[in-house]
Amino acid sequence: MKKLLLFAAIILLLTSCSKQTNTVEPEAEEPMPEPIEEPAEEENDEPKDIRYTGEIITGGFYGNSGIIYFIPDKETMELLKNEYPFSINAGESIPLYYDDINIVKDLPQELGVYKVEIEADYNTGNILSNLKSISSTEEIGTVEYKGKEYPTNDLDETVTAKDIVCGLIVSNVRKFDDGGVMINFEGEIESEGFYNVYPGGEYFNYKRIGRIVPDGKSVKNFPSYKGVGVENTFSVYFAESNELYQKLAEHSAIGRGRFKSTGYDIVYNIGGGVHPNEKLTEIISLDESYKGLFPYDDNSITRPLANEEIKHNAGFMDKYAIVFNVDDFENESSPINYYFFGYDELSKIKILTTDEFYYGLKENNGANPNEFELITDSSSKKSHSIGFSYFDKNSSAIGEDTLWVTYNYGYFRKDSEIVRIFKGDSISDMTAEDINIVYIYTQNSSDELVRVICKFTGETTLTGKLELYFDDGCGYNKLRFVADEEGIKKLPIHNDDLVEQGWITFDYENVKELVGTEPFEKNCEITINNYNISKSSHTSSVDTANLISVNFLE
Repeated sequence: MKKLLLFAAIILLLTSCSKQTNTVEPEAEEPMPEPIEEPAEEENDEPKDIRYTGEIITGGFYGNSGIIYFIPDKETMELLKNEYPFSINAGESIPLYYDDINIVKDLPQELGVYKVEIEADYNTGNILSNLKSISSTEEIGTVEYKGKEYPTNDLDETVTAKDIVCGLIVSNVRKFDDGGVMINFEGEIESEGFYNVYPGGEYFNYKRIGRIVPDGKSVKNFPSYKGVGVENTFSVYFAESNELYQKLAEHSAIGRGRFKSTGYDIVYNIGGGVHPNEKLTEIISLDESYKGLFPYDDNSITRPLANEEIKHNAGFMDKYAIVFNVDDFENESSPINYYFFGYDELSKIKILTTDEFYYGLKENNGANPNEFELITDSSSKKSHSIGFSYFDKNSSAIGEDTLWVTYNYGYFRKDSEIVRIFKGDSISDMTAEDINIVYIYTQNSSDELVRVICKFTGETTLTGKLELYFDDGCGYNKLRFVADEEGIKKLPIHNDDLVEQGWITFDYENVKELVGTEPFEKNCEITINNYNISKSSHTSSVDTANLISVNFLE
C-alpha cells in the first residue's frame, strides 16, 4: 500500500513540473531569408610585376668581367630609394659590376645609349651594384635627361652622364664634397704619339704594362675638365688585355704610332695612385723606323726617365728622352744602362752604365731645354751629378747629334791603381774641391775626353826643376816647375791620354821674393798648395798652384 502511494506522489510531481515549463506559449517566428552571397573577388596569386628599367651607356667592348653604367628611369629611381644606399639624381648613372661575360654577351656591340631591363643586387655596401641579368627592351619608364653635346673637348661643371664630347659619351660623373670629380667615358679615342711597353713586376701582379703619350692634334681628341686632361694625366695607361700588346713588344719597347683605346677617364682634385685601366683596341699604324730600336725583354725594363715636370709625358720631352734599361729587374745588382734618345735623327747614344748608382732626372725648372742633369738618389754612397748639353745635327760641328757630358768625379792614378775621386775625396794628401771632366758623346764614335779641370786643396812637397825666364812674347818673367818622377807621384794625376801633368806654372809677381829676379833653372824641393789641373785635347796642360817655399838643391 505504501509503495502504491509513493509511486502516485512521484507521478503527481512530474506532472506539476511539466505544466510550469510550458505555462507561456512562444509567438510564432517568421522564417529567416537565406543570406545572399556577394560574388568573391578573384584572388591574384602572382605579385604585381616590378621592373627595373632604364638606359645603359656602352662602347660595345666587354671583358670577362667589367662595369656597365646604368641610368634608371624615373619610376625605377623611386624603387631604388629603398634599395640603393646612395642618393642618385635624374640623369646620374649607377655602376653595375658583372663577373661573367655571359651576362652581357647579347648587349649591343656599338657605342650608344640603349634601353634595358636589369636585375641586380644594389645593396652591396659600396657604390658598385652586382649585375645579375640584363636584356634589351623598348618598354621603359620616363627618361628625365636626354644629354647635351659639347662643341670642344672642354667640359664644365654641368657635365652629366649621356653628354657627348669628342665623339665619346660621358658614362658616369661622381662629385665629392671636397671638390673632387671623377668622369668616365665610353667610346674609342684615336691618338698618335710615342708608346712604351714594359713588364710591370710584382707591383702589378706581373702584368705587362704600357703607356701611349698623345701629341700634336690628337691631344684634342681627349676631353678635359678645368684644365685637367691627357696632357697632365697618365693617360693612355693600359695593361695587356689582347694580342695587340705583343705586337707592340715585337716592334720595340719604345716606338711611335697611331692607336685607338678605350677606358679614358678624368680624375680632378683627387689624390691617390693611378692604375692601368685603359685598353688598347686597335693599332692603326707603327713607325717602321723604330723597329728593333729598343728590344723588348720580359725580364728587362726599358723606360724613359721622368721627373715631376714631365711625369705625365712619361719622360718624353720635346726633342729627346733619357732612357734607362735594367737587364734583369728582379736582380738588384743588375747593371743599369742609360741612353740619350734623340727624335730627329733617331740617335741612340749610350751615356752611362753602372751597377752601383741609380740616377734620376733633375728638374729643369725652365732652364735651357737642351741641357739636362742626372743626379743620384738618396741611397747613393756618394751624391753627385752628371751634366749634359745637347747639340742637334744643325748646331753640332760634326753634323750629327752630339752630347757634351760633364762629370763631377774623375779617375786618378794612385800607385799602381786607378781610383775614382769625387768632390771631397782625398788623394796624395790633397782634397778635391772641384772636379770638372768633359767628354763628347756621339752615336757613331767612341767617347772623346776633351777637358779636365780640377781644384785641390792641401799642401804637398815636390822635387824637380824650377825655371825663371823672361817671356819675350808676353814681355814679363815667368816661373814654372817640372816635377821629376818622385815628385809626380805626390800629385793627383788624372788618368787619361791627354798631355802629361807635372808642369806647374806659378804667379811670379806673388813669389818673386822667394826666387829673386835673375833667370835660372835649378833642381829644387818645393812646397805647394791649391793645386789646379787644367788641360784639354786641343791645348797643353796648364797646371797652377801656390808656391809656399823653395829649397834649392844645387
